Amino acid sequence: MKCKSILVTLCFIFVVLSGQVAWGQIPQTMSYQGVLTDAKGSLVADGVYSITFKLYTAAKGGMPIWSETRSIVVKNGLFNVALGSVNALDVPFDQPYWLGITVGEGSEISQRMQLTSSAYSLHARSVADGAITSRKIADGQVVRGINSMTDDVTLAAGKNVTITQEGQALVISASVGTGDQRDLASNANILTQAAQALLPFWGTDGNDNLNPITNFLGTTDNQPIVIRTNGAEAMRIDVAGNVGIGTPSPGAKLEVAG
Repeated sequence: MKCKSILVTLCFIFVVLSGQVAWGQIPQTMSYQGVLTDAKGSLVADGVYSITFKLYTAAKGGMPIWSETRSIVVKNGLFNVALGSVNALDVPFDQPYWLGITVGEGSEISQRMQLTSSAYSLHARSVADGAITSRKIADGQVVRGINSMTDDVTLAAGKNVTITQEGQALVISASVGTGDQRDLASNANILTQAAQALLPFWGTDGNDNLNPITNFLGTTDNQPIVIRTNGAEAMRIDVAGNVGIGTPSPGAKLEVAG
């Protein structure tokens, strides 16, 4: 018996192939069953045979993307093997693949066999409605909700706010309107007055480093200076510079009533 003759016969024997690749705890192997005959079509003798399996992305030519050599027990010409038990089937199975077979030290059979899916595995191309729930999605993978909102969440533009899409990014922009400018000006005036109120003030224990141009006791808004004691007016300096003691309307540089 010659391995070369066996290889030629393998091109024409009946082979049943079924594949199953799954994740998690399911074994990532592919079952293969075949019949081994000699060049005359007779079943080979029972025994252990070295068979090499290779996966290709083309029916002819190219380099294998996966391979595995196994010592397989053949009885009555039949053998079964779980491909991927030695070398992991780390291929994505997202395109057509062809299986090449070599027995012993001979040459690979001239005709590669294309892998096909089983009938029920075609159902895996789609997912039933409602089959995927939040409990089945691993933590840290997707955004499940925003502030307890689920399903369709809409980003809506508000006053002076626009939302535009640039590729995969959402750009949120804000603009200032005429009314807002008035509000900003008013707020700026309030802030200015508050800042002025926080400027250094006259102390009751003396002052130093004063500039008579910018630091003085008095008013700048055409209002008199009023000095009170116990809540009652005791002296007034009006806008003309007249000083009144005991009178709110001094008519001279100094007027004392009483």
